[in-house]
Amino acid sequence: MQMAYIVESLEKSIEHWSTFNAAGPFVIMDSFEIDNMRYRGQECSDLDIRLALGYSGGMCIEFIEQRCDTPSVYKDVIAQRGFGFHHWALMTDKFDTEVQRYQNAGHSVCFSGKVAVGERYVYLDSDPQLHSMIEIIEYSPEVEELFSNIETMAHEWDGKQLIQYAP
Repeated sequence: MQMAYIVESLEKSIEHWSTFNAAGPFVIMDSFEIDNMRYRGQECSDLDIRLALGYSGGMCIEFIEQRCDTPSVYKDVIAQRGFGFHHWALMTDKFDTEVQRYQNAGHSVCFSGKVAVGERYVYLDSDPQLHSMIEIIEYSPEVEELFSNIETMAHEWDGKQLIQYAP
């Protein structure tokens, strides 16, 4: 349901994608709050990231900009291959089952947390198998509504206001 990219600048990436991939508009979340963060098994409380979400057709495009030097799954990928593609995401109402299924297939959990509305997500290190990570997002009506609202904005977009900021 989503492709995510690590970028140097949300605004520059949004401009590029809207021009070359007809994606937009994008909603920027300047301060994305994550509870119970764990990076490679260790508590992590000082990660500062910004997100932008938009759609190209039915695919959600996510841009992630890290604004600190804290070790993270984002810094890991930048060190390995630079800015660019980071992960595929899927949303499920069988969160624990899906996480276990991927772990059983050799994908290790490298980052986890809870979003502000309380739903969990994990990144699984799938680089050896897929040359990327996989994100599993726990389904809830609130999370579904967020993505649905942004997708609706994309279908109704007149191409004028490229960026909107989340409250």
